[in-house]
Amino acid sequence: LPSLLAMIHVRHCTPIPALLVCCAATAIIMLVGDTYTLINYVSFINYLCYGVTILGLLLLRWRRPALHKPIKVNLLIP
Repeated sequence: LPSLLAMIHVRHCTPIPALLVCCAATAIIMLVGDTYTLINYVSFINYLCYGVTILGLLLLRWRRPALHKPIKVNLLIP
């Protein structure tokens, strides 16, 4: 994610930009109105993120096998 979203407010200790993005996304989702469409959108994005993460891990194992891995997991587990 962009580093802008990780900025923390000094007094309130809250990530204000991330909260604003979350509120904007929530407002857009509320405008959809149909619960089943919302479930489909969230499910698609969720599985897309899982797929990209697993693909990235497999590519890193293939392209850079000597890279330091703090957590070692068998390839059959994902």
